[in-house]
Amino acid sequence: MKKIRLGFIGTGNMGQMAHLRNYLTLPDCVVAVKRMFDAMQTVFSKLP
Repeated sequence: MKKIRLGFIGTGNMGQMAHLRNYLTLPDCVVAVKRMFDAMQTVFSKLP
């Protein structure tokens, strides 16, 4: 089976305590998390 790849940008308490924890229990799931501030900084740094 192909791995499921999920990416989250900014996760609140519910995302951290429920959703991410549950995704990590799936054997074919890879999760990446980025802090919201870092993601926004990257996006805004590329604007003209």
